[in-house]
Amino acid sequence: MSENSLKRTGECHQCGECCKTVKLTVVRDVTLRQQGNREELERTLSYAVSEQ
Repeated sequence: MSENSLKRTGECHQCGECCKTVKLTVVRDVTLRQQGNREELERTLSYAVSEQ
């Protein structure tokens, strides 16, 4: 198991909070990998927001 892996502790209470955290973490990691670095991601996001 890698250092960044999530490890389940305790029982699931079906609240959805853990799943929300995992989904956000995956989206963040994939997006950063696609953009290459945080600065490029911020430029892309600021461009997308300014277009709306």
